[in-house]
Parts: sequence; structure tokens; C-alpha cells
Amino acid sequence: MTLNYSANPTAAQRTEAADLIDSGGQLAEKLDRTKFARSCVVVVALEKIGRVVGVGAVKKRRGNIAEVGYLIVDPNFRRRRSAQELTRRRIEAAREAGLELLFTNVRSDNIESLGNLRKAGFIFWGDFMSAYHTGRVISWYYFPLRAGGQCEAHLARLTRNLKTAPPNA
Repeated sequence: MTLNYSANPTAAQRTEAADLIDSGGQLAEKLDRTKFARSCVVVVALEKIGRVVGVGAVKKRRGNIAEVGYLIVDPNFRRRRSAQELTRRRIEAAREAGLELLFTNVRSDNIESLGNLRKAGFIFWGDFMSAYHTGRVISWYYFPLRAGGQCEAHLARLTRNLKTAPPNA
């Protein structure tokens, strides 16, 4: 089944996307819908009848950088490269929005998400211990959207208070 994608979802589609994020069980807590509403980019995957079956966002801007997050695909629509397409379209929309850098952090044991990031061209920055003191290792990645940006300086600021993960943690 072919999916359609939109980087300009309607209000109803954004609500449906937020519901999908909440239903996925990937977040430790329920989605903060106010924060989600402030995302500078939301891309949705839509089945033929218009139902949202995937979502990915670029969270609120921090100057000329932003965090990639909220990627989820309905289990019935996985393994069809829809997560890769959502990621590709988020990158494209972020570039069009004038951003310089995207970054993200993912649990180091989330093999599917790490593979998706690498396929999209994200660059590994480092492994750090979770800021929430869960004992989990969190892998940080970045994607420069413009040549000559200050990627390393931005990432150093973002991760300066995090403890580097020990090797083989």
C-alpha cells in the first residue's frame, strides 16, 4: 500500500499524530501536547483514506538548530521504509526552514532508530549517560544542514553537562 506524506498537516492530522505518538508506548510519560504543538516541522504519513499512520517532527527551534524527534509508525505499516521517508522529509523541511543543524539522542539499544539515522546521513557525536539517571546509555547524533556551520560547538554546549558513557556500557 502506497502512503502519502505531508509536511503541512491539518490541525486534525496533528491531533491524530499526537494520539499515535501516545499510543506507541515509546515515551516514558504521555506526550506533552503543548511542546508537540510548538514543533517547527511535523511530517505525517497518511494511508489512502487519510488516516495518520506515521509521524515525525522537528521540535521547537533553538536559534538555528533543532532536535529531531517523535518518530513513530503504526505497527501495521512498518517495514515499508516509511520511517526513512519521514526522516528524509523532516530533513528537507528543516533545510527549507533555514535551520543549520539537526540533532537527536536515542537509547543506544534502539537498533531500528539508530539504523534509520545512519541511513539518513546522521553523524555519531557520542554516547552519554541518560540525564534522567536511568542508567541507560543515550547516543547523540547530528545532521549538518549547511556547510560551514558550528556543529561541534553546538553539540558541545548541548552535551556539556552529561556524563560520557563508559566504553561497552
